[in-house]
Amino acid sequence: MSDDIFGQLCFYAFVDVPSVQFHNGVGDYSHSTKPKRVRLATVYCKRSESATYFLEFKSANAMLFKRVVAEFSFTEAL
Repeated sequence: MSDDIFGQLCFYAFVDVPSVQFHNGVGDYSHSTKPKRVRLATVYCKRSESATYFLEFKSANAMLFKRVVAEFSFTEAL
């Protein structure tokens, strides 16, 4: 039996979202942006395969996202 675990590999990117910040007083506000983490996709795979999937996803979407982050996780229910 293999010790390799089966889980999910989630891909994320960071985008800037427009934001309005209100200050003291009526009508006193400023515009800015806030970073937001956005889930792009999920692949169910073995842990040993996750690096390969990450590199494939990153190269296939290089023109869309400067920085892609991936997180591997698994849940065990008894």
